[in-house]
Amino acid sequence: MLSGGRIGNGTLLLVVLILGATGLFWQAHAHPGMSCLTAIAMPMVLTGLGDGFALGPMTVSGMAGVQARDTGAVDLSLLVVVFAQSGNASLTAWA
Repeated sequence: MLSGGRIGNGTLLLVVLILGATGLFWQAHAHPGMSCLTAIAMPMVLTGLGDGFALGPMTVSGMAGVQARDTGAVDLSLLVVVFAQSGNASLTAWA
């Protein structure tokens, strides 16, 4: 996983997805007695960081092994958006 001081793509993706899921889980368990900071702001920061940092590893994983002649900007962006939105919807429904 660690080679030359770098973290592997799979490890990074796992960590940031757990970070995003933690934010969703936290927000799903908010109650009226909580402050706006702890019920909304902090969980949204975690979710946003998780989603934002997941885009890079998802892009790399989605394009791994694809020949240069087969790549396309539209196909790649659509793939990333579909996986990101599917993950968010799944985690939101689960939490």
